[in-house]
Amino acid sequence: TEPHALSDLVVLLSGEQLGNIYRWLLALGSRAFHLFLILVFMLITLFFVYKDGHLIAAQLDQVGESVLGERWERFSRMVPATVSSTVIGMGLVAIGEGVVLGTAYWIAGVPSPVALGVLTGFMALIPGGAPLAFTLVSSYLVATGDVFQGVGLFLWGSIELFIVDKTIRPTLVGGPIKLPFLPTFFGLIGGVTTMGIVGLFIGPVLMAMLVAIWREWLHSLTVPRASSDG
Repeated sequence: TEPHALSDLVVLLSGEQLGNIYRWLLALGSRAFHLFLILVFMLITLFFVYKDGHLIAAQLDQVGESVLGERWERFSRMVPATVSSTVIGMGLVAIGEGVVLGTAYWIAGVPSPVALGVLTGFMALIPGGAPLAFTLVSSYLVATGDVFQGVGLFLWGSIELFIVDKTIRPTLVGGPIKLPFLPTFFGLIGGVTTMGIVGLFIGPVLMAMLVAIWREWLHSLTVPRASSDG
């Protein structure tokens, strides 16, 4: 009976593993299909933007001038600069974080530091991705007995993240608007939550325009008050 029971156990375990593998492949396929749909949506949108971009821009100018008046001319000049600086800025920040943290992985003696640095760079595009990456690597070092290296890597990553979020990211993302950290963070989170990967870039751009309108509105309120006091 023992060999028969052992064979039944092997069959049972194999069935469970096959079920887990099937569910994992199903989830992976669903995610890949979702990303494919996002890519198709982006390409279709880009095609019509290039095809009818001048008409869309003319209509936006009409609506903007009717709503904001003379202020729209200044805002319309900010939009291209904001879009380009947001895309370039986020890319530079991600590359910089990947290089800095990849160097830290190499110093700490982590296996495959180049591959982990590249992966961290991609994760840095997503809010919370970079701290998650170096926290996991630090935890791996501590779990394998390299406590000093793990703690040092975590401190390195935390200091680097603080400097990037407080100084570099607000300077690069948002262009002439110079977005503070909190609007940049809300733009990234809100964009990713509502629009997925595309929202990584659209969210900060919308927040930059909102901050620009807000500042202009405050300026229009303070200038008449100052002139009346004078």
